[in-house]
Amino acid sequence: KKNHGARGREPADKAKPRAGLLTRSAAAGHKEMVQILLQGGTNAREEGPNGKLPLVACLWKKHPEVATLLIEAGADLKAADKAGDTALIAAASVGQIDIVSKALAAGADVNGANKYGNTALILSAARGHLNIVKLLLDSKAAINQPARNACTALVSAASFGHTEIARLLLERGANPEVGIESKYERNRTAKQIARQGKHLKIVT
Repeated sequence: KKNHGARGREPADKAKPRAGLLTRSAAAGHKEMVQILLQGGTNAREEGPNGKLPLVACLWKKHPEVATLLIEAGADLKAADKAGDTALIAAASVGQIDIVSKALAAGADVNGANKYGNTALILSAARGHLNIVKLLLDSKAAINQPARNACTALVSAASFGHTEIARLLLERGANPEVGIESKYERNRTAKQIARQGKHLKIVT
């Protein structure tokens, strides 16, 4: 007599990992688990919960070793997640210049923006990553490209007092008269922001 109770079920040893497990493991920095999943056949490009990508997720959480594992396993350095974030945007924001270089070499869009309009240049300027800002500018990043709130890389640098970055951006042609517009601010320029924050070296 045949047992129909288990019809359609895969043997336990052939069951696929739960959807999103790689993304969660990568974001948590569990390097060994990521290795196990990749060796077990999980696709490094697998999309996780809420449209997140393993590579982008681990970069936001500052796990460069996990990122390297995923890249070596074929993770797409040009792909954007549901929020529009890419490996380039995340790496530039958290200061991972090696990953930024790899993404650019792989053909990532240097001016790609996420759903807020933030680019790698805007975020790296805001976080004070001077070497990454230089690399992006050398890679033809659009210096005056604004985010959705009209914030540019220069406005970002001025807002956080990153004097060296602001000076570099001005030397490369950034427009100091572009104003930020948001729920809380209305058309304040980089110059005005710098003066208010007493970052006078930026505007003198």
